[in-house]
Amino acid sequence: MAKFDDLINTVGKFVDMQKGTWDHLEWERLVSKVQRMGYEMSGDIIYNLGATVESLKKLYLSKTGKDDMLRIVTDVPKSIARFIDETKGMWEHADWLRLLEEIEKVGIAISEETQRYIGDMLEASRRLYGAPHTEPEVAVKPEAEKSAHVEVERPVVAEEKKPIEPIKLVRPVNEEVKKPAVEEKKPYETEMKKYIATEQKQHIAVAVKNSDMFAADKAEKKAAASKTGPKSDEEPKAKRPYKKRS
Repeated sequence: MAKFDDLINTVGKFVDMQKGTWDHLEWERLVSKVQRMGYEMSGDIIYNLGATVESLKKLYLSKTGKDDMLRIVTDVPKSIARFIDETKGMWEHADWLRLLEEIEKVGIAISEETQRYIGDMLEASRRLYGAPHTEPEVAVKPEAEKSAHVEVERPVVAEEKKPIEPIKLVRPVNEEVKKPAVEEKKPYETEMKKYIATEQKQHIAVAVKNSDMFAADKAEKKAAASKTGPKSDEEPKAKRPYKKRS
């Protein structure tokens, strides 16, 4: 019987935790724990629970070795719970001897004092075996009492504005560099330059022609003068009188 096994094991853990010594406050805590397990804590059940705990405590304090104490709070409650469950709370003397033999096999020496404490615990536990109990109900909150899920909006954090960096224009590698467009000349300027160039050529040609003609005329006059001699109307230059040096 699983519920009865839990009850007897709870008694063993309580004695081990308190090291065989407790006050009224710890005892009330044990009673509350058993009540939460589903047992109706009437006067008879509280009395038999106290008798079971006291019997196990006396058996626990009768031993001095730590190993014996540990076996008493673990193996003895298990053996008693299994024995009562198998015999349904009704046994004979042969069954009692078989229980003592089983406890002795786990390493607990059986003396007259030990037999008395085990017998007291067995009788008190047998009266707890048929105690009324129910499965503990799991508390379920009504729909109205259930906490509604509230979505909390997180505050919007203003984004930090970064300084705007100047845009660097990167010229593509394959892009050809565009040459500046040649300023288109106006039509009248082109015609004027052509006219000036023509006038300059004609002026140079006239100047060269005039210089050639002047040189030819001069040479012709010189040749004619050498053939005819000096002109009559030209008077010979007077010679400067010679002045003798003194």
